[in-house]
Amino acid sequence: APQTINELERWVVGVGGALGVDVRPMHSNHDGEIIEWINAQAFGGGADAFIINPAGFTTYAEHVRHCLEETRLPYVEVHYANLARSGHHSVFTRTAIGIACGFRKHSYTAALVALVGMLDEPAIRLA
Repeated sequence: APQTINELERWVVGVGGALGVDVRPMHSNHDGEIIEWINAQAFGGGADAFIINPAGFTTYAEHVRHCLEETRLPYVEVHYANLARSGHHSVFTRTAIGIACGFRKHSYTAALVALVGMLDEPAIRLA
């Protein structure tokens, strides 16, 4: 079982490989860096969708959410723990195509499996 963020990323990349998709993980505590990475992946980087765990940005990072929306690509919000149990409200939830939370490391793979399945559906591409 993954114990560190790097191990978690390698694990999710491996699951993506088994599904036939290229997963490009990124993590940062700097919102500007996250925004630049999202834009690079969406505009010229070949991304089809995003999975984001907003972590500390969950309750206030409207600017990161706006960036995701402007890509016009679908995204799934992920949380290791059950967000509803924490009592926090996420600014990302209202425009995410789905949420995977509460399944610990499996929240990431649940999001990935669902997203890969949905990308073949034409309606998902509509922002």
